[in-house]
Amino acid sequence: HTRDKEAGTFEFKGMPYEYQAERFTRSQEIAREVLGIEFIGFGAPYNQTDESTARIISEHPDIRWWMYPPRQAEVAEGVMPFYRVGKVNIEIPVHVPNPQAMEEAFPQYRDREVLVIQGHPMSWDREGRFEDFVAIMEYLTAQGCTFVMPRDLEE
Repeated sequence: HTRDKEAGTFEFKGMPYEYQAERFTRSQEIAREVLGIEFIGFGAPYNQTDESTARIISEHPDIRWWMYPPRQAEVAEGVMPFYRVGKVNIEIPVHVPNPQAMEEAFPQYRDREVLVIQGHPMSWDREGRFEDFVAIMEYLTAQGCTFVMPRDLEE
């Protein structure tokens, strides 16, 4: 989760292809060695990516979905992009579950086949935040939403 605010660079945006490729490959190696798994999806720290990231993903056929690619990114064949709908999110602002914002935004996007919702549960230990997350889940459930993992969408 690296970024350089002064330079405007992120781990997967604005850094050279070689740097990004090494970080990506090393992450896959650690997952195999330590966890005994291989990641099949990718989401960049701060959701920031660029053309080099798209190239790296295209070079890894094991990656089958990409969370929040830039809309202009060339997404490799066989990779399912999950585009961001910023208004439909658990946290607005980031780290703060916001039931009111969800209830205001969701009706505009309810007909989408898939909405990806990102959250940071480690930030919900402050008073009321977890309860607000529960309220969001209760609202979405009442709206008929089905909750799935990306792997559940694969054919």
